[in-house]
Amino acid sequence: MCRDVRVLIGGIVLVACMGCMGGKEGERAGPPPTESSSGAVKLSEKAQRQLGVEWQKPAKRTVQAVMSLTGRLELPPGREIVVKSPLTGYLAARDEQPAQVLGAHVQQRQTLQRVMAFLTPTELAQLVAVKEETDIAIEQSLVSMKLAEEQLAKASAALDAISGTRLNDLKEIIGRSKVAYDESKQKLRFLPREPYDGELLMRPVMVESPLGGRITAIHVSEPQFVFQGDPLWTVADWSALWVRVPVFETDLSRVLAMSPAHVAVPGRSTIAAAAVKAPQATNARLRTVDLLYLLPNPDEELRPGQSARVEIPVGTSAERLLVTRSALLWDGNGNAWVYVRAGGGSFRRQLVELGQTDGDDIVIARGLNEDDEVVTTAAQALYGEEFKGLISAKDND
Repeated sequence: MCRDVRVLIGGIVLVACMGCMGGKEGERAGPPPTESSSGAVKLSEKAQRQLGVEWQKPAKRTVQAVMSLTGRLELPPGREIVVKSPLTGYLAARDEQPAQVLGAHVQQRQTLQRVMAFLTPTELAQLVAVKEETDIAIEQSLVSMKLAEEQLAKASAALDAISGTRLNDLKEIIGRSKVAYDESKQKLRFLPREPYDGELLMRPVMVESPLGGRITAIHVSEPQFVFQGDPLWTVADWSALWVRVPVFETDLSRVLAMSPAHVAVPGRSTIAAAAVKAPQATNARLRTVDLLYLLPNPDEELRPGQSARVEIPVGTSAERLLVTRSALLWDGNGNAWVYVRAGGGSFRRQLVELGQTDGDDIVIARGLNEDDEVVTTAAQALYGEEFKGLISAKDND
């Protein structure tokens, strides 16, 4: 009953207002209302300037026909390497270099960490014995060289009393002693250091990265005992990725095999990818063949495993109509629309069928003529003007 009373009061107020307007016919407060109908909107020139409405005819140019498919990003072969321990021992961090962290960038041949060799007591005793023998060989070589050099100096001063054969023997002794000395010095790099009363100091083995890239996995912590061949770190180079695109066997003959494809990843602009000449076997279950394209990724924002929309060139090129992305509108059903200038300040909303992308433009497969003037700026504003009159106040009851 209360609702009926409110309706009655509203009718009385409306009649009173109409009576007042009858006394001032043709006068309205504020700007004139927007005239609109289903799929059309009409604006004054002032309103168009305020909204910033601009229009132009669709561009017409030759565009290569493409087939739009879904691909997957992956690492090319050889772009990911697992760094393994070269020997059995303890992974020890250097004081001047912190432990490697996940995601860190490393250069090729960069030292990652060091491994301290683990030796049994028997092996340590053998190394100590070899070390002592090497020290003795070095000392003997020095003594032999010193004596031979002294005798050679005296013999050279008395050439008339000493035969040439003796001089050659002394020179040979000096040469052999020098070779023995040099070889023994080289052995010391791989032998324990003195003194032996405490922990034997062995020269650590430096582990280097065979590949420049990013550390994507850490398999050890410091200090940790590792066996020879245990994985330490995984290094991957993401500067270039492969795009694997499955194509049905029946469509393979239409594909321009060595032409570049265009890859679109969500949140990124379209990137050109070069074709990779790597024959792939047919997937017997799906009846598809994988095509591969090399995608540059210098900033490493793309990741292996991501999916992407790939436009593969097929057939021949032809003239197409194109509009800029800013001209397109989408409804709740996924349909694409544009506003076309109809004259007299009117704009009609036109349903269009889209084709492939070409940079910042999109091909219009159907729905437009080349003489149509398409709104390229403020299309969203026109969409709001068209439907703002349909918004009704909601009853709070």
